[in-house]
Amino acid sequence: MGWDVEKCDASIRFYTADNLLAEKLNIPPDTALLYIEEIARGKDELPLGYSRDFYIADLFDFHLLRRK
Repeated sequence: MGWDVEKCDASIRFYTADNLLAEKLNIPPDTALLYIEEIARGKDELPLGYSRDFYIADLFDFHLLRRK
């Protein structure tokens, strides 16, 4: 749509899979997960995108790259 993302606000939290999420991810209930919630914003601070992601905590390594 031609909109440029200027920044993203993200929070990373520990989460335990409930029965519904465990079924959808094909994992046992109470599995440790990383929950990442992100809002992408444009120059005017209006939100352009939103995502909620769940990752099995012991399967991923995350690396953050920060730029001005």
